[in-house]
Amino acid sequence: MTSGEIAFIEFCNMHNYSYERIKETDIKTPDFILYYSNMSMLVEIKDYEINAEELSALEYYKQHKWATWNTTCNIGNRVRNKIDDASKQLRNYKDLKLPFIILLYDNRIGATKIISEYEINVGMYGLESRILNHNSIEIKHGPHRKMTSKEKRYISYLGILEEDSTIVLYENYYADIKIDDKDLNLLAGIRIKRKANDPGNTFSGFIDR
Repeated sequence: MTSGEIAFIEFCNMHNYSYERIKETDIKTPDFILYYSNMSMLVEIKDYEINAEELSALEYYKQHKWATWNTTCNIGNRVRNKIDDASKQLRNYKDLKLPFIILLYDNRIGATKIISEYEINVGMYGLESRILNHNSIEIKHGPHRKMTSKEKRYISYLGILEEDSTIVLYENYYADIKIDDKDLNLLAGIRIKRKANDPGNTFSGFIDR
């Protein structure tokens, strides 16, 4: 099992969730079914591993007491890659009509161990872009969108499994299946954030649901 899968099992045990590990087959499958009350969710876990640039930055920091990294990539690119990878496991199960969760676990070390909400935002909905229109500036989501009104509606949430065994779920604005409001108080250790406005029209952050 991966570090993220072990951490997920620890989360379930801490918060008294029942879960089932899905047996691997020739067809790509999600990792787990999470049960709560009389409902269930499919969960695919993706680990963040430290890359060569981040390792180099940590080594540089040891020598010089400062370092920079992630200066050559599009912000949110690793999130987008995880969404694409997880989609292969989830899309075969669309007919189940269950909430689908992609859960990120940060297995990096030191100062590189951080997944920001901004990275999640632009990873899901596209880069922050500014449009000059008749002497006014509009701020919108631009290229590299993964969640749209036509694509990946079967993915309900992109989440982060935190070190303290809690989960933050970022709701896909366009998802076909979402956790019902009346069930939110059943989700121990889970917090849900959502977009207040259609990300296809404007750029904004997340708010608590």
